[in-house]
Amino acid sequence: MRRAKPLLLFVLLLIAIAFFVYGGSKNAVSESPKGTGIEGEVLLGPQCPGATRTSEECPDKPLSGTFELLDLKGNKVKEFTSDLLGKFSIAVPPGDYSIRLKSSSPFPSCGKSGIVPVETGYVEVIVFCDTGIR
Repeated sequence: MRRAKPLLLFVLLLIAIAFFVYGGSKNAVSESPKGTGIEGEVLLGPQCPGATRTSEECPDKPLSGTFELLDLKGNKVKEFTSDLLGKFSIAVPPGDYSIRLKSSSPFPSCGKSGIVPVETGYVEVIVFCDTGIR
């Protein structure tokens, strides 16, 4: 009988851990099905003015920043950041989204990413941001 109590406590502890790790209360709106989302990079360009601009001499540069993921009604779904190399990865449920830079200044302008459809897996996108250089 003395062995039964520690064993019972151990089993209850395992059940509690499993509940918090795998079960628990989840908000279905903010959760993404396993393995769906958007990943990509953010590029800032042009870096040089007018006729001197070529892809070899003046390539677009990665942009690190804070972005908003919007649904098609314009509601903010999530906020995320791109790293120093302009890379990002964000888990979202299936749906249609757009991406815009969270900024109060007019440049860089990253507000026209177009519609990003997420159905299964991760969708790869490149978000181009305009420096305003002409």
